[in-house]
Amino acid sequence: NNVVVKNATIGILVDTCVTSNPTIEILNTKIENCSYIGLYSRGAVLDMKNSLVQNSGNYNLALTLGGSYQFVHCTFANYWDYKTRTTPVLYFNDYYLDVNSNVQFRQIEKAEFYNCIVFGALADSEIEFDMIEQTLSTIRFDYCLVKYEGENQNSHLFTNSIFNLDPLFVEPSEGDLHLQENSPCIGKGNGI
Repeated sequence: NNVVVKNATIGILVDTCVTSNPTIEILNTKIENCSYIGLYSRGAVLDMKNSLVQNSGNYNLALTLGGSYQFVHCTFANYWDYKTRTTPVLYFNDYYLDVNSNVQFRQIEKAEFYNCIVFGALADSEIEFDMIEQTLSTIRFDYCLVKYEGENQNSHLFTNSIFNLDPLFVEPSEGDLHLQENSPCIGKGNGI
């Protein structure tokens, strides 16, 4: 709670490879300027509220190897300018290759985003689904602003969400993600 993590390779890594079902709650926290990944989960149980992950060399948020997630009032924005970034802000994954190169499925039990912003400087989508089982029904964006080009084929994932509109941050290249007074996000949440 009330933590700033910055200038790391990986801001926070939550992993289930050694122990089963770690649980972490992140509140009122900033994770910024990480050269690889801001928040990297490998099969974790994670709740995050009123927090910000910004400016990572690759993903801001990587939800891999399944897991269970809830994000409320969070902003994931990537305007990384130290090198060319080709990976999106948000990455979902539900499998891994074992030592024999066999695919092992690990379901995302839930990934819920409420009143969140997922945006960045890429020309295309800032969300990537790398899922073998395509169990996208466990993923939900409710009252979110997202930069995502696949909303037509995955419309069931989004409720009352805004697509591909600039959230109008004050000065994103300088890390100031306060919303300008004419932002399309203002007054669009569901009051959670």
